[in-house]
Amino acid sequence: MKLERYVIISDMHAPFQDKALVGKVARLMLDVRPEGFIINGDGVDLYSLARFNADSLDLLRDLTLEKEYRLANAMMDDLDSALPKGCKKHYLYGNHEDRYRREKERGDRGKYGAALRSPEDALRLAERGYEIGPDYKEDFVLLGDHLEVTHGIYTTVQAAKRHLDEFQGSVVIGHTHRLQMFVNGKRGAWNVGFLGDMKSAGFRYVSRTQRDKWTQSLGVASVNGNGDFWMEPIQVHDGRFIYNGKVY
Repeated sequence: MKLERYVIISDMHAPFQDKALVGKVARLMLDVRPEGFIINGDGVDLYSLARFNADSLDLLRDLTLEKEYRLANAMMDDLDSALPKGCKKHYLYGNHEDRYRREKERGDRGKYGAALRSPEDALRLAERGYEIGPDYKEDFVLLGDHLEVTHGIYTTVQAAKRHLDEFQGSVVIGHTHRLQMFVNGKRGAWNVGFLGDMKSAGFRYVSRTQRDKWTQSLGVASVNGNGDFWMEPIQVHDGRFIYNGKVY
């Protein structure tokens, strides 16, 4: 039975990604040589555009939008270099990429100069060969006939179950930074966590008790020629994870 494998990662929040962990994901892809790769939203944080971060910007005074994009591009270079030729690549926006749209609609863009570019443009996503989903509430990647990958909308404690109930179909999400699975009969929902650095100052606007509920993780989806899928959530523990019997 021939399978297509897709590595799915979410919520790196560059430049606040866990660099060592993202490097291990790149090594996984060198080993697995996936047929597909999906960045499921919040690949870049756009911290400098966040309204609710205004009081915490003093933690990162030297961080500019231009610098965020430069560091995010370096992360994208590392990931892309690990992918095989012909790999199907998808970049779905999350609510953090959507900060660009919200800031642009405010109309006060002069202070950014040429730096206020869309993530699509600044990360050279088309040039890199990614199919782009710029509407994080609407866009998705369909794997096989039954599994939708989308950033996620709901932030309830049981977000996987909520998405399954609302979507009425199998779905992979990110968004809440938690690792969850909820299966009901032939349908399931998976929350594949995040790959940010828990200790980064970029997450200090969130309380420690909330951050303690976050889980570093990723997922691998396998699809056969009949359109069926198998979803494998991969949990990170102490900076390491296991896939195919190998410790990364």
